[in-house]
Amino acid sequence: RSSSQCSLHMDGEDLLLKAIAWRASLLTRILASNAEDLQVIRYERGQQYQAHHDYISANDIFTGMRGGSNTQTAELTKGGARNRLATVLVYLNNLTLASKSPAS
Repeated sequence: RSSSQCSLHMDGEDLLLKAIAWRASLLTRILASNAEDLQVIRYERGQQYQAHHDYISANDIFTGMRGGSNTQTAELTKGGARNRLATVLVYLNNLTLASKSPAS
């Protein structure tokens, strides 16, 4: 994908972030305390979302442990990284009738 993004850490008292995390928790049945930080992703004109997989395969871990091309993935799993079980996308915009979405 081509976009700009930032993470929103849930360690503060921001009520809006807590409300968003709570709604995502209800949708996914995953406790907010077990979820990743919220991310805001912005698509400018010409940028687009491309379907992809966010997972760590057993092969990535195995080849990384043996010094292969996936050493970074193997190190992530040692640090506690785990597979993403769900993704919740919220599409925010202020499109007019003459506007087009970033994917078009």
